[in-house]
Amino acid sequence: NDISDIDSPFVCPETYHRFLLCFSNLFKEKYLNATKLKEKLSIALSTLSRTQSEADAIEDTLKAVRLQQKETGDKMMKLFTSLTTKTNQLERIKANLGQQSSVLSAIRVLQEQERKLLAEDHDDDHLLSLVQDSTGRKNSRYEHSVLKAKADIAEAEQREVKVKEDLSKAKEQAQQCESKIDRNTIDQIKSLINPPALVGVIMEMMLTLLRHNSTGDVPTDGGDDSISSHHSSILMLQKKKSASTLQSSKLEKEQWQSIQLAIGDSQKFLDLLDAFKWENGLDAFSINLIESMLVTSHNSNQLQESPTNAVGTAHISVNTARYASEAVSIMCAYTIAIAEYHYLIEPCQHASEHVLQCVDALRKLQHSAKSSSNAGDIEFVPINHRFLSATAADGIDELSELDEEELRGEIESVEIEYDRLVIKKHKLGLECSNLAEKLKLAKQLLGRLGLKRQTWETQLERFATTEVLASNCILAASFTVYCAPLKSYSRLILSKAISHMCSVNGLPQASIALDEQKENSYACFMMEGPDVYHLNVESLPIDSTCEQNVSIITQQYTKCWSLIVDPLDLLPFWFRNKKNAEIVCIKDRALLSKKLEACLTAGQCLVVTEVYTHSLMRVAPVMDLIRNAQKLATIKSPCKLQIDGKEIECKPGFRLFLITSDNMSTIPDLLVSVLTVVLFYPEKKGIKDLMLNLFLQKFYPKVYSERMKLKESVFDQLVSLRQLEADMLQVLFKEKHLDESRVAKSLGNLSSAFDDGIEILVRSKEQLQVANEITLSGIKCLMNKMATILNDVFIMARLSPLYACGFRQTASLLLTIYEQIGRSSQSEDIAAGLTVIAHHHFFQGYFESDKLVFSLLLALELEAIEGRVFKNEREFFISPFPGNKYVIRGLTHQQCSSENAPVFNFGKRPFDWMTEEQWQSLLMLASHFSWIHDLLDKINKDNKETFWRTLSEGLAPETLPIIDSLSDKLTFLQKLLVLRALRPERAAQSAMLFITNVLGKKKKKFIYNTLVDFSAVFKISRVYSPILLLFRGDPDIVVPLVQQTASKKHVHLEVLYLTDSDSMELNMAISAVRNAVKQEYWLLLHNVSYCKPLLEELPLLLMTASGKLSEETTFRLLISSPSDHCLPTRLLHCCTKVVVDSPMSIHSSVMHSLTCVPLEVVRSSNRVEWLPLLHSVAMMHASLRLRGQVCPYSWSNGYHWNYNHFMDAVRFAGKDFSGVDAMVPHGGTARLPSWAGLRCMITQVWYGGQVVNEDDATLLAAITEQWTYPIMSRKDLDIVRGRYHMPLVFLAPHTRLSNLVQAVEMMCPPLVLTAEVLGMFYTAKMKLGIEDLLFSKLTSLFMLISKRTSPSLTGFMFHSADQLISSSPMPPLSGRASHYAQSQMSAKSERTTPLGHGATTPPLSSLHPTNSQITSSSTSLTVSRPTNDVPLSYTIEKLLEKLPTGWKKDHLNEKLKKLGIQTPFGVFMASETSQMLDCLRHIRSSLQDLQRILIDDSLGDQTTPELLETARRLMQQIVPAHWVTAVGPSAPPDNYPLHLWIKTMVQRYYYIEKVLNLGREKVPAYWLGAFFNPLILLCILKQDAMTRNVQKTGNFEPFTLKVDFTNREKEHIRDPPAEGIFAYGLFMWGCEWEKNASLELHDSPPKSPIPSPLPLTHVTAVPLSEAPCTSPVDQPKGPYLYLCPCYGSIREKGQILMHVTINSIEVVPNRWALRGLFCTMRPF
Repeated sequence: NDISDIDSPFVCPETYHRFLLCFSNLFKEKYLNATKLKEKLSIALSTLSRTQSEADAIEDTLKAVRLQQKETGDKMMKLFTSLTTKTNQLERIKANLGQQSSVLSAIRVLQEQERKLLAEDHDDDHLLSLVQDSTGRKNSRYEHSVLKAKADIAEAEQREVKVKEDLSKAKEQAQQCESKIDRNTIDQIKSLINPPALVGVIMEMMLTLLRHNSTGDVPTDGGDDSISSHHSSILMLQKKKSASTLQSSKLEKEQWQSIQLAIGDSQKFLDLLDAFKWENGLDAFSINLIESMLVTSHNSNQLQESPTNAVGTAHISVNTARYASEAVSIMCAYTIAIAEYHYLIEPCQHASEHVLQCVDALRKLQHSAKSSSNAGDIEFVPINHRFLSATAADGIDELSELDEEELRGEIESVEIEYDRLVIKKHKLGLECSNLAEKLKLAKQLLGRLGLKRQTWETQLERFATTEVLASNCILAASFTVYCAPLKSYSRLILSKAISHMCSVNGLPQASIALDEQKENSYACFMMEGPDVYHLNVESLPIDSTCEQNVSIITQQYTKCWSLIVDPLDLLPFWFRNKKNAEIVCIKDRALLSKKLEACLTAGQCLVVTEVYTHSLMRVAPVMDLIRNAQKLATIKSPCKLQIDGKEIECKPGFRLFLITSDNMSTIPDLLVSVLTVVLFYPEKKGIKDLMLNLFLQKFYPKVYSERMKLKESVFDQLVSLRQLEADMLQVLFKEKHLDESRVAKSLGNLSSAFDDGIEILVRSKEQLQVANEITLSGIKCLMNKMATILNDVFIMARLSPLYACGFRQTASLLLTIYEQIGRSSQSEDIAAGLTVIAHHHFFQGYFESDKLVFSLLLALELEAIEGRVFKNEREFFISPFPGNKYVIRGLTHQQCSSENAPVFNFGKRPFDWMTEEQWQSLLMLASHFSWIHDLLDKINKDNKETFWRTLSEGLAPETLPIIDSLSDKLTFLQKLLVLRALRPERAAQSAMLFITNVLGKKKKKFIYNTLVDFSAVFKISRVYSPILLLFRGDPDIVVPLVQQTASKKHVHLEVLYLTDSDSMELNMAISAVRNAVKQEYWLLLHNVSYCKPLLEELPLLLMTASGKLSEETTFRLLISSPSDHCLPTRLLHCCTKVVVDSPMSIHSSVMHSLTCVPLEVVRSSNRVEWLPLLHSVAMMHASLRLRGQVCPYSWSNGYHWNYNHFMDAVRFAGKDFSGVDAMVPHGGTARLPSWAGLRCMITQVWYGGQVVNEDDATLLAAITEQWTYPIMSRKDLDIVRGRYHMPLVFLAPHTRLSNLVQAVEMMCPPLVLTAEVLGMFYTAKMKLGIEDLLFSKLTSLFMLISKRTSPSLTGFMFHSADQLISSSPMPPLSGRASHYAQSQMSAKSERTTPLGHGATTPPLSSLHPTNSQITSSSTSLTVSRPTNDVPLSYTIEKLLEKLPTGWKKDHLNEKLKKLGIQTPFGVFMASETSQMLDCLRHIRSSLQDLQRILIDDSLGDQTTPELLETARRLMQQIVPAHWVTAVGPSAPPDNYPLHLWIKTMVQRYYYIEKVLNLGREKVPAYWLGAFFNPLILLCILKQDAMTRNVQKTGNFEPFTLKVDFTNREKEHIRDPPAEGIFAYGLFMWGCEWEKNASLELHDSPPKSPIPSPLPLTHVTAVPLSEAPCTSPVDQPKGPYLYLCPCYGSIREKGQILMHVTINSIEVVPNRWALRGLFCTMRPF
């Protein structure tokens, strides 16, 4: 039953060497890549910075050149003016002198052209429309602009008038709608009783608008920003349903009441409506809200009859609202009208602004024309006027012919200077153009790369230093080598410990995240980002653990092959999609050799599946590959290697992957040392994602294809973006100057492509997210439940290797169930039906001890995903423990709470009848949860004492009416938590009720049934999937059950019994399978595990043989195997498991026993007592088997009563009853059945044949007497605290067997194993068999799946030797902790000492993660022990002070001589003192060794594992196990508190010393429990009596002990009795001893969890003939006498030391036997 999930991987020097190799290769590669990337980033950023500087310099240069260009132009204008003036002067001189001039001729030609143009203007229609300006010249360009501006003004004014008219009409319409809303309208809406959901949507929208208008608040938390957070409940319906659906669906009563309350008084609502200022337009919140809900002009589509909103659902129109209510349609029309008015306000404003802009443009045009005319702009002056204006004031009359030459010289010099300036200006223009082009390119490039530049700068700033990179590589290498074979939480523990050690040794904290899917995760560190995302496209679960596993598998840093432990059989499907991989099964040796050679030659990957690790070392080719792994992994060119005796040419790229389903703990250490072992186990998130893919792939292939395309698109974009970024960096790295157009164009194209890629990536991710939301919208509930079922089924495999399931087989089973249910029902109904059917199917594949575990685990998980299980509720239900959220006054076991924790005081016990333990449990519940505080405050104020008493003392408080009446505000689990606190003994019944409630919500007829339903099994099973029948030690039950099922289905059945593994039986089995397939009948291979070769061949054989069969075939293969035989995991993955063993629960056991009775036996008698007798024998059979599971009241020896014993008893009774029936028709004398004979055969032959213990025989007789009786005299079975009523259908003769079974099945509440059913009183120390293991197993399972699991890391956070040794968390308690020990524990005083500083760090060899260090904290799931921070050295020092030093040898010898060293008593005392000294010496030696180690600071390999374990237990205040072993059976158990354990040993030492000092004659009373072997003392007592008797009578007669109670007190006894001895310290189990004068034992239940102490007893030895004996069963009246067995302790229950005489007036002896009454000399 040890189901601890602590990982313990094998570690050796080869592992450390592999770690160093991995770290070296990883660090080299990462450092080189980081250096290159850092260099590229630095150069790229420097290039961009240089480009930025150059651009700034170019910009400054451009400004300077443009300034020079302007200055040159100014100079040119001045020279041009001067040149024109001088040229005019020269031409005037020439004209005066009558000389011809080319310039003057040109001027005249131009004047003539102007004259002709003016003369011909009247023929041109366009020129006629021109207006002549003041200069007499017609300017067509100006006037055309004026006319165009005036036309624009007229058009804008017309549009403004039209828009204003539309706005006025919209305002009038809105005012009309507003006027229709009056008090009558509001009252009509409020009076609606059960309105459609559409009404709620419209009214909540109106309330939100009015509230926003009055307060101005805009919701900012969650959901759509346009929807108020105060009224999102109904408005969100509009996003989920169409308008027609909203119209048809009804509004919930509570929601409509809240809306009516919000509307309030109608007048107040109208006041809010009047205050709503919509005339100036609506704000963004209001208009967005209206657009998201109603049909407006902005969201309607003329092509669609029903416009849709952004989320794809239909909006609400006025017509739609009119169907709900006319008043609501008015409100809807008003809202739409103000929205339409709002839409016209902005166009009206724009039209007015456009008119003003046009007028302003005309004004500016006219002003510009006027300014140009006044300034005499040269552009508008005719040529002749230009000439005249240039020469008007030149003083030409003063110039003469002599000045002509001088003017010519001046003109020539001006022309030369002008030409020079023209050339200079042209050059400056070209330079400006070049600089402007360069500046433009630079700025465009810098602008495009701006974001990437910031990203690169941030990346360069955050670039890991060499020290951080070293820490990352150490953590990654250790994770790859050491954490690969661990489970997820153990990986986290070890990796954090290694990270801590890096920081301790001076390295910075690593930046790798190991627990989440982040950018800095381990997977992203080992692989590229797109490669990590590509796992989404492949057939793998998507979670952080699987990403880590794939990273470990694909890495090549360790230079060795991977052995992948794949318990769910996931990886073969993944490798099949790999192009460069060949898959082969290891069983096919020929194909293995062929593909191995081909892969080596081609440099491909070889995947070997179905590897059995223990036989792997016998596969020569694979072992040769493993030995040459490092060489094959490092070759860079083809080479030749010797593989399996062949020389094969090997190319680079070959890799070997070995896939196994073996348990991690069974892998040979040799393989672990040379291979990278990886545990491939997904998380629940990954299971859900993979299940969704399979579901869509089968039922919605188009949706699946679209999702895969979107994922591939995202992956392609990630790859493209990575390549584009690398190309940009490469260009920036190579090109030092970016001013070249080629480089700039290349970078620009890359940047544009990168931006487009980012946009496409974002769009693809959004589409993928929307697709996922749409996909999950209808099947979210179904997928959650499927994932929960799968996860729980896989988790259950931790309890037994036989529960192993493959993912594909299990998932296909769920899909088959879904397909059988059908898709016509609603999603929730389908999910509920699938849950019930799947639970029933998997439930049948677990053993009896695990069925309830699975059911409760599934029920708790299903409630958790529904949000009905809150923090710590599930854990408290499994195992109550004190909380620290609230401080509760009066709670004994209060955990340390925070300083600000609320304090509550609920007073003392409210009722006298309530026990202190029950009240403490309620207070413990209150320390966790606030919902019980109100119940505790009112517990004695609401006149509910009767209810609380019924809950605390009732027969079946877990029945539904009582639980439902607790409180309406509590969930069902919270109600059961109250019951769990008050009635811990009804925990199993509460669990069954919870299971029935959760799984039966949609199926009200759900019944918790543990019987095998073969019909359901055959319905779901497939032809290629064998049905595995598992049994535990009762193989005879398998064949009858299968035969019975085959006969019901009218199918032929063949049974083949297998007994050996030889080839003959293998061939026989193969031939039988083929014949069964051919003839299509059922075949049962019984005890198939005895034929080992068949187990490995069976899956492939069945798949091949049944390939041509259809699904409707009747062929089925059934195989059976004992549960203690090991079966191949591959076989377990492909079969349907069914447990056919006899159930251990009393309810199922009775049903199972009745089912196994043949029909001819059932019909063998017609007597009315016959069917009740069948029921009674079935109950007796169940009681006998279950009594062995009730600790400590079980059988002294283990007995295996199986199906054959039951059938022998039934057949014997059937013959007796059939003989009685046969005598009457033939004239025989009628007689009654012999009940005494039946009881005698049961107790002496059928069941009693195995019993060898006298007390067991007494108990067997009592149970047999209890259940075998004449039905006429006793129809009801009297059970303490209640009556068990046999179903009345058993009293009707000729009842069908199925009706009998159904009557037992329908018992409500179902019959559950309780102490009362077996005739005992319940105590807290009682363990009720498999039901008691329920919560301890659930504790371990929830440690694996709980999100709150926070593994303890204190084992690695130490600074001293004390802290290192105390690093391991406390191991879980074995079973229920001793209540007596816990009560004493609360009184222990704890001393807290601060940790010392300055201690040296222990060596690395002591930091190896041993089995005890890699654990997870289970304090939240078990009863918490007080934490103790006392240093180990202080604990050892105090223990050594308390421990006695022992007797000196001389002193001891002297005392023994006084006792008589040769006398029996002297020998007895010598033995006792010797054993005590050995125990003290052993304890002291271990303490001193630890003390010496702590002083010397020598840890690790210098310390034995036993001492390390001792130190860890001492730090947790737990007794070391080897101390208990050294003391022997008389020692208290190891769950005793340490100080109590030592105190007991010290008390025993001093008592032995007292007896040693007093001597035998002076000891007044003996504490028998103080001795190691009290039986020797009792034998001495009998020996002395026999000696005296022989001396007195001369006859030898056997003697026995007689133990009688006395009324004397131990403290008052001064002298020993005249005969025998006084003994004290005895304890009674099973009943409570109440002191009375008659020394009579009353039949009363125990009042405390600890055994009841007995008074002083007088032990004497009497002749056997005079000894008292148990009263006979048939004694009619009392007083009765019962000899109660007395043992040393519970662990010594097999050896009876003496019998205690029990006197009773009314209670018959059989009652004490049923109670399990016994005594012990010690209270444990």
